[in-house]
Parts: sequence; C-alpha cells; structure tokens
Amino acid sequence: MDEPINSLPEKKEKVIEVGCITCGFDELIKTGGDHTSGICPRCSSGLIVVGIYEGASINPLILNSLKQVVEHRIRVERIGIERGIVLFKVNEADYHSDYFPYFMSEFKRYGYIPAVRRYEEKGKIDIIVLPKGKEEDKKRDINVNIILFIATLITTTWAGYILAEGNLLDGFLFAASLLSIVGLHELGHMTAARKHGIDYSLPYFIPVPPFISPIGTFGAVISSRSPTKDRNALFDLGVSGPIAGFVVTIIVLIIGLMLSTIVPSTDISGIKSPFPFTPPPVMLFLIGIISGPFNLLDILTGKYLLALHPIAIAGWIGAIVTMLNLMPAGFLDGGHISRSLFDTRLQRIISYIIAFITFLLGFWIMALIMLLMAMGGHPGPLDDVSELSTGRKILSILVVIILALSISLPSI
Repeated sequence: MDEPINSLPEKKEKVIEVGCITCGFDELIKTGGDHTSGICPRCSSGLIVVGIYEGASINPLILNSLKQVVEHRIRVERIGIERGIVLFKVNEADYHSDYFPYFMSEFKRYGYIPAVRRYEEKGKIDIIVLPKGKEEDKKRDINVNIILFIATLITTTWAGYILAEGNLLDGFLFAASLLSIVGLHELGHMTAARKHGIDYSLPYFIPVPPFISPIGTFGAVISSRSPTKDRNALFDLGVSGPIAGFVVTIIVLIIGLMLSTIVPSTDISGIKSPFPFTPPPVMLFLIGIISGPFNLLDILTGKYLLALHPIAIAGWIGAIVTMLNLMPAGFLDGGHISRSLFDTRLQRIISYIIAFITFLLGFWIMALIMLLMAMGGHPGPLDDVSELSTGRKILSILVVIILALSISLPSI
C-alpha cells in the first residue's frame, strides 16, 4: 500500500477502492495510473478494484478511516465525488439521527466534520466529508465586546436624552431598558448555542450616533465559528433569542407604561416623545390592564393621548425588534425557525414572499436585507435529514403568537 500522504492529491490523480471477494476486506489507496492487482492482507486472496474516484481532495488513508467510521454504524453503498467533495451514499431507511453525534466526534479526530443531505436519488442520503474550519481553534478577545458595549451605552443614552427632551436620567433609563432587551435576546441565543455545543462569542453591540439611528444602536449580534448540528439545534438557536427578548420586552413595557401618563388630546404639551409607529397588540393589551379598558378606548378613539415614558418607548422598540427578527426570512431568527421546518428551496420561496410583505408594511431597508439573504439561501444544519421534534413543532405555534403580538407598523 502507498505511504501516508501529507498533501492533497493532484486533480489528475485517482483514489481507488480495492476489495477482497473472499473475506470482504476493502481499502482506499492513491494511485497515479492503472492499479495492478494485489494480495489481501487478511486471507492472501487476490484483490479486485471496487471503485475509482477521480480528483478526491482528501488523503485516501484518512478517507478510508472515515469510511470505516461510517460503516461502524451504517453500510456505505458507494462513494461519490461531486465538485471535489466526497459523498458516502447510504440507504436512508438505515440511517438514524443518533448516528450523527458519533460521526461528529469521530470525524473531528481527522480534522473533518460530517454533513447529511437528502438529494434527488430516492431512498438514498449522502454523508458528506467537510474540512473543519481553522477559525474554531482561535481564542476570542473580549476587549472588543466590552468597548462596543460601552460605546453603545453612550450612544443609546444620548438617543434617550434626546427622546426625553434633555432629561439625562430618563435617557439613561431608556438606554438600560433597551440594552436589557437586546442583551437578553442575545443571551437566549448563547444559552441555546451552549446547550448544543456550538462555539459562540459574547454579544457584539453596534453603536450608532442618534443622528443616524434615533435609538442609538443597530442592535447586537453573536458570532459562531462552528456549524449547527441538526434541525432541533437550528430551531432552538432561532427561537431562544426572540422568546427571551419578548419576555424582557413585556417587563419593560409594564414598567414604562406605569410611569407614563394619560393626557387629554387637547393638551399635547404632556406628550414628550411621539413615536412614529402603531402600538403593537401586546402594548395595547398591557395598557388595557394597567390603565383600564375605558381609558384604552379613549386612547384608541383619540379622546386622550398617552405621554410615553422613555422606558415605554424602549419596550415599544423591543416589540419591533422581536417582530422583525421573527420574520421567517433568510438568516433572521425566524428564518432559522422556518429552515428547521422546511427544506432550502421552500424556505427561499417563503423568504421572497416575506421580503415583499415587509416592503409593503413600510420596512423598506429590512425588506432589502431579507431579499439579499433569500437570494443566497439558507444551507440548513449539518444533519438536514433528521426530523424536527414534535415538541418544537408545537412550540412554533407560540412563535407565531409572539410575532402577532409584536406587530408594530409605521404610522406615516
């Protein structure tokens, strides 16, 4: 057999699979030309060529080891090569989702990760060999996260100061409330990521001067350097942030509305911070509870106006953030959820529809972002064959309810 190979094969080189019909021994070896018959190391019978794979961009010794890993759980029916990617084709009926963690663990030893996809051939699935990203082993510098958070606290306090018409304390309370919603949203994602063994960062808050964004920020993001394993993990990653953020939004709205005041519509001097969006249903529901149903009716008919405290405005923004994030498009949280329920093709169609609806609702910039994300398509998790659990399918109904309660549209 050839000596271990330290570099990738050239495009013209071949990887061949030889096997013994007597004892069932087989292995993959590299050859630069035609393979001559050999002797089986187990039973000394003659070896025959089982398959020839051109341009396989992987060390055949490692490929043989990976093949043995797969066959420890499920029989490999054949090996395919598509655009330089190695595919272990197996029978879908023989595959079980419990196999995937084993493949993940064993492939990692060789510097690779598996992906499982269902393609055109009915009844067959492919276990794909993917190189592990080198970025996963790098250490993170949290100083950047700290600096961005402090900068965002300054810009959001500045924005709150403007909304509160020069009241610095109310401006800070606005910033603290808004960053609590955004921060807990990202903490929800981090919790789900840790649960599923996904490598993640601390939140990167995005500071923006108030003359660019009236709220002083474009939110926050966390970065991941490891892929999502299966549909359940993808669903949890998508749903965890909006649910956590929505719970905090309700708390912030309750506090903010209790600090707000109702004034006659003829006395607009009490209105500190008009907000150019229609109130979300959850906000109206809370107004009805806190102020009473008759006061809510007076507000809806225009007899009275609600002078919003900056904390209430932060809660209102939290509802808008929840609504936009839950839109089932692209790589948004709602896009992760819809991709865990549907395949790439259907999720892309849904994304185009949602982008168009978002445009009609008046969120033009967000609609453009959704359109760009939809064009790329969502690749889905590594194991794209295993089904989403029943409990998570039921939980998706709650997601729709949260989306409905958070709808807040531009009023101009």
